[in-house]
Amino acid sequence: MIETVLVTGISGFIAKHVALELLKQGHNVRGTVRSPNRADSVRKTLAAHGGDVGRLSFVVADLNRDEGWQDAVAGCRYVQHIASPFPLQQPRGREDLVPAARQGALRVLAAAKAAGAERVVMTSSMVAMMYRCLLYTS
Repeated sequence: MIETVLVTGISGFIAKHVALELLKQGHNVRGTVRSPNRADSVRKTLAAHGGDVGRLSFVVADLNRDEGWQDAVAGCRYVQHIASPFPLQQPRGREDLVPAARQGALRVLAAAKAAGAERVVMTSSMVAMMYRCLLYTS
């Protein structure tokens, strides 16, 4: 049976790698993007690296909004939650991104639970610590 896996923040570096591996393993992948304009770029990148983009779909969902998450998780057995707020400029306070990241994760978890997803994997990157390191060394 082919499973559908939701990959949040699929336009990000780590999420694209996760999505590519899932596609190569034969899974259907649904990715979340904040803007539908990002879908074509992701599709082209994954296809260029051998991903079967016929198994790839997209849903518009933003961590800061409730809309879209129910559609994103519908029919997904698994969720790879990789999306997180990532501003282009360093925030003033070291905890400025925490509320948005926490609320976004809670939105994803609630939607996954309501949809009956079997497993949610939450992933992060060194960027989660980067701002803290920069603040402590300044």
